[in-house]
Amino acid sequence: MNAVRTVAALRTAVPWAVPVLLVTAALLAPGLRPGYVLSSADTLLDSYLLAEAKPTGFVPSNPLLGDATFQFIPWRRLVSAELRAGRLPFWNPHASAGAPLLGNSQSGVFDPLALPYLLAREPSRATVWVALLRLWVAGLGAFLLARRLGASPPAAMIAGIVYGTGGFTVVWLLYPHVSSSAWFPWIMLAAESLATGGGTRAAAGLAASLAAAALGGHPEVAFLAALAASLYVVVRRLQREGWRWRPVVAGVAALLGVGALTFALAAVQVLPLLETIGQGGLAGARKAFWESYPVWIVPRLERAVLQVFPFLFGRPMAGEIDLSGLYTNFCEQSGAYASLLGLALAIVALAAGPRRSAARALGVVGLLAWLHAIHFAPLLALVKYLPVLQITPQERGMFVPLLALAVLAAFGVDALAGAPTRSVRRATGAVVAGLALLALVAAVNLAWLVAGAPRFREVLQFLGRSRLLALWFTGHHEQLLEGFGAMAPVLAGHYVAPFLVTAIASLVLVLGARRLGRAIPVVAAALIAVDLLHFGAGYNPAIPAERVYPSTGRLERLRQSAADGRIVVLDWGLPANVATHYGLDDIMGYDAIGRARVEQLLRHAGPFPPGPMHWPVALFDRFESPVLDVLSVQAVASVRPLPVSYLRLVHGDNGFYLYENPRALPRAFVPQRVIVVPDLEAAERDGGEAARDPGAVAVVETTTALPSGGAGRVTWRRPAPGRIELDVAMERAGIVVVSEAFDPGWRAWLDDSPGPVYPADLALMAVAVPGGEHRVVLTYRPRSWPLAVLLSALGLIVLVALLVQRRAQNTT
Repeated sequence: MNAVRTVAALRTAVPWAVPVLLVTAALLAPGLRPGYVLSSADTLLDSYLLAEAKPTGFVPSNPLLGDATFQFIPWRRLVSAELRAGRLPFWNPHASAGAPLLGNSQSGVFDPLALPYLLAREPSRATVWVALLRLWVAGLGAFLLARRLGASPPAAMIAGIVYGTGGFTVVWLLYPHVSSSAWFPWIMLAAESLATGGGTRAAAGLAASLAAAALGGHPEVAFLAALAASLYVVVRRLQREGWRWRPVVAGVAALLGVGALTFALAAVQVLPLLETIGQGGLAGARKAFWESYPVWIVPRLERAVLQVFPFLFGRPMAGEIDLSGLYTNFCEQSGAYASLLGLALAIVALAAGPRRSAARALGVVGLLAWLHAIHFAPLLALVKYLPVLQITPQERGMFVPLLALAVLAAFGVDALAGAPTRSVRRATGAVVAGLALLALVAAVNLAWLVAGAPRFREVLQFLGRSRLLALWFTGHHEQLLEGFGAMAPVLAGHYVAPFLVTAIASLVLVLGARRLGRAIPVVAAALIAVDLLHFGAGYNPAIPAERVYPSTGRLERLRQSAADGRIVVLDWGLPANVATHYGLDDIMGYDAIGRARVEQLLRHAGPFPPGPMHWPVALFDRFESPVLDVLSVQAVASVRPLPVSYLRLVHGDNGFYLYENPRALPRAFVPQRVIVVPDLEAAERDGGEAARDPGAVAVVETTTALPSGGAGRVTWRRPAPGRIELDVAMERAGIVVVSEAFDPGWRAWLDDSPGPVYPADLALMAVAVPGGEHRVVLTYRPRSWPLAVLLSALGLIVLVALLVQRRAQNTT
């Protein structure tokens, strides 16, 4: 009988899930055309190294989406190549003089939704399929969650569309954020089961979905998802059991068990990440930021307005206005946009729904997450004194209110389609009044813009004096005033007119809900889909395949000059980590974690230019220094002639200047003198002589006695990214310095016998070698890797045991 009911329920629900798949697919339709790829890599064509491939009149499709081009696709290309070669991608030799690849997490090595990347030889061509998979997992999860919480199948369709094509999902689609947030509805499904007595199977499902989010590539999103799910379980327990402490304590205990199982399942990603964080500067930089941050501030009003009108700061797409650079990052702030009608329906659900419902609990969690994201003072105070939360930017949690609004919108549709109770009528009246006011404001604004925005200087200056209305006036007033006349037609046609149509259509739908009857979910879904497709149209651009990481003559000249050494490309000619895509070894690099030792070494070349706290290595701009010599920098490129003293110009014309470094040291060498110090602090203090002449003097950190000098020859090879082979002929015992970024995960074998690897010259590696001819092999693997594999294997065994045990109980 239960099986029959299940089949009947599926037959009823499945047809309403299909539109979720179709709407989300429509968002990516341009990227499915032959000859096109889903990518923002055309932003690179503005760099002088790739300018030869730039078409006449070229404008980047979306210059905001830099990280997808600078980081994620280059990393994914290396990951795919390593996996095809039968190796795990532990190390990236092409950025920051070498850096962990698996350990940075955002490379998404174990991402369950990255399967299309592994099937395609060129990751750029598979991005559209990865994105489609992310949208479908997110949308179907929201559909099923709404059904589980009691929404009708047509209403659940709205939840799937809102979460699958809403703010956070669209603006972070090409980032690993969505590979993690796509699992959030499934996490909440399991959390609801756990909160309502689901037992071990619910706990296993929650741990599995949380682990999938952690493996997705964005640990901050996974952490916030776990926090939101835990809070939801507690709220639901309080709803069902009241303030009795035993059920709540039991729920907390179950969550602790889930946390332990999640950690075990995701250990292959989490433990290498923790190692990498320990070698980076991210945690310290964000802690210092929070220590100086003024907590008791008023939340910015524009962040609330973005819930209603997401284009407050424009969109940085070709042919549209871009105010985001003046005020805020569009993608950081509009993450909770659920469509105008979706927000209105959610308000109806909150006002008219039962106080102890699951939807109300989800609404409470979503509201807290949204207040946290908009810098609500009491929550900021909490963050300031909780070190774990200090590492996570608040805006990364916008997927939580987006899902809450999606599910509440489904319940709002059901409320309008059902019997008009007193609470529903009151909520509908308030929503109608709000929509009417918004439509009136939009109509007046549109009329003013169409008329050419007469006396716009006076109007904007008046708005700038009002705290309530100063939505665009966070600074740069003059720049806005100068360009507003030209902006008026674009604002009218692209933003205000569509908003007015949406507001009027939403108003008509809410007013005519009773006449629409059972058709209201379909009409509402269509209106929401149009609104959200307009919101996301073009944000994730489809571009011709030939504009994705093109090869140019300038790049080939750079490669030839670099030979087997490293490069420095100044003036953002090859943005950080793009060298990874082209297989060039760069001393610059960019990821959120950073490389503390490499940064410390580079500072000896001179002060870094200003920039975000985790960008210093990406913005390095020195071109002559012993630091570059010891890092084996053979080639330096610039858009301008450089005032050099010993670099040799080999090419210079038309905005491209290429220099070779005759003083560059080989990738491995034997210094004549060794200074032994006990730790990094002493190396920084006593390393002045080595910084002046690194080829002759090396500073090595160890408490072990080492030879004071040495003499010999070294031949260097790299057969794989995480493997370095040295043939050494030592005239007398000494050390060999390897110009590769030090990490505790490096191991050395001297003639097949293991030996230690020492930090040298702040950021490099050193190996002690006795006299005579020897073979030295260096390999990289996170120190925690054996433990990580063991924990993940045990976690899988426990997960399967819990599921099998439950199934066995059900069949007896």
